[in-house]
Amino acid sequence: MYFDESSGFQRHLLSPSFPSRGIEFVKNVIPPLSESGMFPAHKSGVKEYIYVEKGSLNVELSKGAYNEQLNEGDSFFFEANTEHKFINKTDHECTYFLVIDSTQSKNGG
Repeated sequence: MYFDESSGFQRHLLSPSFPSRGIEFVKNVIPPLSESGMFPAHKSGVKEYIYVEKGSLNVELSKGAYNEQLNEGDSFFFEANTEHKFINKTDHECTYFLVIDSTQSKNGG
């Protein structure tokens, strides 16, 4: 498990770790009025799939050029070759599942 002491963001890897290849299944928890921090762009071909289990989640891509608001039960897909972050703008904890698919990535990553 990864825990960011400053924001309270938690990342739980639920699958074997295959950095830059394969598929990773992750459960993330964002406390109220907090965020994940900026994730760097992945290599071309990497895809991310999100399912919001509890709460509300704002997905920000390309330094704010694209924003999507997701609520409990919503899902979302994006090509992850852009910077991205996840924001909880509510007073309640947000829990979401993230699948990172690197099986089609160019140059592994």
